[in-house]
Amino acid sequence: MTESERAQFERLIRVGLEVQARLERLKPYVAGGTAAALHAGHRFSMDIDFLTSELAGNFYEVKREIESWPEWKTAREVVGVMILGSFEGKQIGLRQQRRSSPVETTISDRGLRLATLEEMVLIKAHLLTERGALRDYVDLVALVDKMGFEKSLTALDRLNELYPSRSSLTRRLRLAEALCRKPADADDVKLSEYKGLITPYDQEEYIYERGRMLAASLARRELERQSEKRLTREQEEGRVR
Repeated sequence: MTESERAQFERLIRVGLEVQARLERLKPYVAGGTAAALHAGHRFSMDIDFLTSELAGNFYEVKREIESWPEWKTAREVVGVMILGSFEGKQIGLRQQRRSSPVETTISDRGLRLATLEEMVLIKAHLLTERGALRDYVDLVALVDKMGFEKSLTALDRLNELYPSRSSLTRRLRLAEALCRKPADADDVKLSEYKGLITPYDQEEYIYERGRMLAASLARRELERQSEKRLTREQEEGRVR
């Protein structure tokens, strides 16, 4: 990360703090690339997406408030879902939290409210299964490295419950599958030039090796649990008979 990139990132954080303060009643928190970057320290980000559980029920009120700010320019909106725009020239988004269960947050040393490190591992894991984007793959690997491999596996035990799968595979198995595939946009992104990635996260070999290790552990852990559940169910059915 160059000094110029670092300075731009710091300015983004300052802008984010101002927006957070103005919308404090909504308890907005950051849970995208900026949150991943602040937790793992592996890259910079160029925008901030705030999430809140309060947008859907107060959309027009919030929209009027935001659009009354002279520094704000709206770029796109979806009623009840999101408002995207710029504040003092920096890209800022406000989105409705999609997950029904609460997201645990923490305050960063810069003062931004973030999804916790454990939550970010879960969020990026979910996003990787949905989007299959290289940025989610890289961020997940960096977050797992920051949290620790075994602690991350324990955190990911909640993935099926928090993000139920709509396919025949559980969410954890879908994650293992996604980690074994090359991201859809991998050929379009050069890691050595992507958002100031530091070594080793700018190296494909490292990223994919760590991803495959995580995939193998996830799959083994999930299949063992499924086997235990099946055995328990068979034993219970046997007692009933």
